[in-house]
Amino acid sequence: MALLMTLVIACNIAGENDRSYTRTVSEEYIGQVDLTSILRGSLTVNSDGKRLAYAVWEDQKSYVVVDGQKHEKYDGLVSFPVFSPDGSRLAYATAKDNKQFVVLDGQELKHYDVILRESLEFSPDGTRLAYGAGRGNERFMVVDGREGDTYLSVEKPLFSPDGQQFVYGARDEKESLLIKDGEVIKRYDAIYFGSVIFSPDGNRLAFAVMHDDRHFVVVDGEKGRKYDGFIDGLILFSPDSKRIAYGAIKGDDRFMVVDGKEQKHYAVGPPLFSPDSKKIAYVARTEDNKRYLVVNGKKGDKYDDIIYASVVFSDDSERVAYNARIDKKWFVVVDGQKGRNYDYIGYPIFSPDSKRVVYVGVENNKQIVVIDGEEGKPYDGVSYTVFCPDSKRISYWARDGDTNIVVINENEGDQHYDVIMVEEIKWETPNDLYYFAIKDNNIYFVEESIEK
Repeated sequence: MALLMTLVIACNIAGENDRSYTRTVSEEYIGQVDLTSILRGSLTVNSDGKRLAYAVWEDQKSYVVVDGQKHEKYDGLVSFPVFSPDGSRLAYATAKDNKQFVVLDGQELKHYDVILRESLEFSPDGTRLAYGAGRGNERFMVVDGREGDTYLSVEKPLFSPDGQQFVYGARDEKESLLIKDGEVIKRYDAIYFGSVIFSPDGNRLAFAVMHDDRHFVVVDGEKGRKYDGFIDGLILFSPDSKRIAYGAIKGDDRFMVVDGKEQKHYAVGPPLFSPDSKKIAYVARTEDNKRYLVVNGKKGDKYDDIIYASVVFSDDSERVAYNARIDKKWFVVVDGQKGRNYDYIGYPIFSPDSKRVVYVGVENNKQIVVIDGEEGKPYDGVSYTVFCPDSKRISYWARDGDTNIVVINENEGDQHYDVIMVEEIKWETPNDLYYFAIKDNNIYFVEESIEK
């Protein structure tokens, strides 16, 4: 059953000032839900935002709900539901009669003594599934339904971007091993399993290891220079797959290694390549413990702190933004220009056309969306902000007291919900968006269309 409501709002839209538009809202009923029974952290939406799954604990049993349909009840959930990257398939691990197994698209797979928690991994195209399992004290990888060799332990698998290759780490009685497509390719004293990475084109493989008390990176099978350790143990390929960077430690020095060359700045954060692969940015530290951003070797201004996870390039690679702090106040730096102060601040986001920037500021326990330097209305909470494809509109949901609303370019919708069930609103076109919401314990798939 769908409900259709229409309203006209006078608004100001970037590029469309002083024109009214119509927001047509349709609500498709999905099913009923008891919010108190949903297992915390289990709610997930697929990649295009049109499918919803979550796990429920009820009467000492657990079950998964997918698109409003209840799956079978089991004794307990081992791993929360996971959608494939293409959004078409769903898997989770559960337990029954002292056995654990994966449920794929509603069908039980082979039962084992144990399924390794959070090990489920789909290939990017959704056609393949891998996960760790165990029988007694033996651990092995199951890929496409076939069991691999047994080890003392196995790590979460990783598929190449084209889904044709897969790697995972394992340990035996003596060493750490890296297994690619079912064959052991390297053995070392220790492998930083979280560092294993394919290049975006799938043709290159890199990982960090420790052997004979020295640390080095292996790229395309070749050992790199030896160091005393790594910064965060992360390796990054450029988007064009031609460049590589990581942070290394030598004695008291910490620096970035870019394309095999040691950089001179004292690095404290992981690297970030620009979308065109021509620039690299990272956070560095001065002797008096200040922080600054380095972009292609050029130093930015010094601050008391910089959140390295906030650093972002625009899609055209020409602009950069990040969060910084002086004393107790946080602000966003865009193209080297400091923004206004807040108690805390969300990460900046560039628009698809690279011309606009948005972030959330927190002041006096209120959250404020800041669009191109202009503050919006303070709310009790807001979600991630999302630009529409043509960059002219920004959407987010906001919590105002006990109700939640969807805001488009600072214009509040008339529909009020108890919960909006997604972190971000999805845009299908510059004029159409959608999301899941709850009202009076009923779940709805909500679609909005904007018309002049």
